[in-house]
Amino acid sequence: MDVERIKRALATLDQHPCPMCGHTDWIISGDQALLQSIGGDGGITLGRGVPVVIVACTTCGYINLHWAPTLERFGAEGEQGTGHDQQAQKESG
Repeated sequence: MDVERIKRALATLDQHPCPMCGHTDWIISGDQALLQSIGGDGGITLGRGVPVVIVACTTCGYINLHWAPTLERFGAEGEQGTGHDQQAQKESG
């Protein structure tokens, strides 16, 4: 995971205060996480879930989760190209 690229993609996050403490200092985890999904039967399948990037408030530790495939589609300058919303819908649906 390219943390610098993720930082560019989330640059506007600095403008949004933490909903818990109001501070605007965030840190991006260098690791992705897998948000475990639950099947229709209520069971889980190991390794199946949603890949997320963890962004945490440096003051209180509040955690935001962002869908990793969306952030990875951002270009080198942090701008999303055309057609990606349709691709994201195909992948999630």
